[in-house]
Amino acid sequence: MSSPAETTGPLGTATVTLFRNGILLDVVRVGSRNGSLEAVRRDTGATVTLRRDYVDSAVELGYATTAHRFQGITVDAGHTVVTQGRLTRELLYVSMTRGHGGNHVDISENEPGHDEPLDPPAQGSWREILCEVLAAEGAERTAHEVQASERLSADSLERLNAEYATSLKLPQPRT
Repeated sequence: MSSPAETTGPLGTATVTLFRNGILLDVVRVGSRNGSLEAVRRDTGATVTLRRDYVDSAVELGYATTAHRFQGITVDAGHTVVTQGRLTRELLYVSMTRGHGGNHVDISENEPGHDEPLDPPAQGSWREILCEVLAAEGAERTAHEVQASERLSADSLERLNAEYATSLKLPQPRT
């Protein structure tokens, strides 16, 4: 979806710029007479003017984003909401390193939209939820890591015992 905005072209002529969903702008001035917004695009540095009717119908305040979208962005203060089973340690790292002035994490012990959990003991405490996130590995392992893990597993006594027990259950050849 594209949206129009006026930009200043050569010799002060007005041109039309198209926006795609997700373009980030910093508002630098609000027009006192017509309610328009003057903003600077973060990707190109271009100054654009957004008409009031367009702002009213198509512009949303960018106060929340996903950890994936957060990569490469620096903000004044980063706030991360963590719920059980929804985040890996890599994404937590990304979200906790984006704020220039500070980074904050809020851990929700209850599912959003639920007043009381059906099984309170099954509901994790904030410490358990944070430990779960830190243990959740989202990155793919390298070939060297897989090889080392398989080599350790192949020589483990547990695996050899399991293979021996399986071989005892197989029909024995008749001699």
